[in-house]
Amino acid sequence: MFFPFEISIFWNKLCKEEGVSEPVIELSNDWFTIIFKRKNVINEINVESQSATQSDNNIMKLLLLLKANEKSAKELRNALNLSHRATFRQNYLHPALKEGYIEYTIPEKPVSRLQKYRLTDKGKTFIKHYQNS
Repeated sequence: MFFPFEISIFWNKLCKEEGVSEPVIELSNDWFTIIFKRKNVINEINVESQSATQSDNNIMKLLLLLKANEKSAKELRNALNLSHRATFRQNYLHPALKEGYIEYTIPEKPVSRLQKYRLTDKGKTFIKHYQNS
């Protein structure tokens, strides 16, 4: 039989390994409850500054532009009708890179003036899943 302290250690360790918040453990005379906080994940996208739906839509717009061929950041911004580079990077480019949906064409030089972006296999799968739902 497990005791509350052992249960707490086990779940805290597991949550830490999975990168989620430690659970809240409530004890009573006859029972205990473990409350897990879930990640803010929608289709495996975690963007703190936006709603999940807006983030999903922004990334999908970006991915669809890259479906045919690779493009530079400027080409992508123009196609999205965005003039503010920081907004484009924060709301579109960085979330897609972070999630592995797109990749650099010159990974050893991420700030090269010749840098372009292309879909990864994960990005292609995401588009298919998104369009089928």
